[in-house]
This record gives sequence, C-alpha cells and structure tokens, in this order.
Amino acid sequence: MSSPVRLNFQIYQGGTFKQLLRWESGTKNYVPITAITKSAPVSITAANHEIPPGWRVKITNVLGMKEINNPDTYYQATVVTDNLIELNSVVSLNYSTYTSGGIIEYNLPVNLAGYTAKLTLADSVNSTEPLYETTSEQGGIVLDNNNHTITINIPATATKDFTFSKAVYDLSLKLGSEIVPFASGLMFLTKGASV
Repeated sequence: MSSPVRLNFQIYQGGTFKQLLRWESGTKNYVPITAITKSAPVSITAANHEIPPGWRVKITNVLGMKEINNPDTYYQATVVTDNLIELNSVVSLNYSTYTSGGIIEYNLPVNLAGYTAKLTLADSVNSTEPLYETTSEQGGIVLDNNNHTITINIPATATKDFTFSKAVYDLSLKLGSEIVPFASGLMFLTKGASV
C-alpha cells in the first residue's frame, strides 16, 4: 500500500466510537460457484471458499442467472458455512434460474500477524501536538488476524472530553521497522450527544 485510503468518520461526543476496517492485498482469489438460489438474500455455494466474514466479493461468469454477473460491483459477503455465502444486498427471486459456472472473485486479506497500529487525531496535518492518540498495545486498536479486521475503538470516557468540531486523523500500521500509512481523513464531532 503506497498511500493511505481516505475515509471520513463521525464521532458522537460522549459515545463510544467503533470502526471496523479490512486490509485487502493485491492478490486475487477465484472460487468456482456450483449453485445459486433464487432467494432473498441470494445464497451461493462455492466449496471451501475461504472468504473471510464481511469480505468484499464480485460475481462473474455465471450462466443462466446472468443478472447476478456484475464485474464492476463488489458485494459484502456473509459467510454461512465453509461452502456457502449470502449476499444480503442481492435479492434473486426474479432472476433467471442458475444453470452452471460462475466465479467468486475477491482480494486475499493481508496477514496481520506481527503488526502493531497507531491512531492519532490532531487539529491539522501540520499540528505537532495530538488531540488524542491510541495504539494496539493500549487496546484502542484491535488487530484480529483470524477475522482479518482492524477495529478502532475510542471509548466514551475519551470522546466526552473532545471539543473539536473537525479533526484530522492518521491510522498507521507497523511491522518491524516498516510503517504503513493505512488510512487518513477527517473526524467530525457531533457535540452534546452523550447518552
């Protein structure tokens, strides 16, 4: 990853901020499809697919149920079993009947083993003093290599003291001496939202 992905987030003052992210590699995996149901949501059978929960997938080259082919669109996969996924955003009740073929395409996850992470919030990109910092060692960022997720967690005890309207953030990951700028953008604060 050469440059961080740009994402903006909303924080509610006095509420816990939790954001789940995933890190895809540039390596593609292609899994043959053996069955697709006409259902809501659509269920797709693909033996030993190894798709992580919540991962982005594309569906291509399906015969019969051609409506599901969409090489330019990713869907979020719900993993039902090792051989079955659902696409909750796809209703295939009125699609043509599946006959054969098809591929589930997805980018393999990056192995997070050995990585640490750091999140910094600041007034601006030129600020020398952070408004807030947390790390994976402190528990503010959870790197889950089993589910291939990176979860930012800013507790309500911290957000209740935030006073900015808008801050910039930077999330970086580190492996040995290599620092990977992972995500950056703006954090907008909705004030007085504590419950």
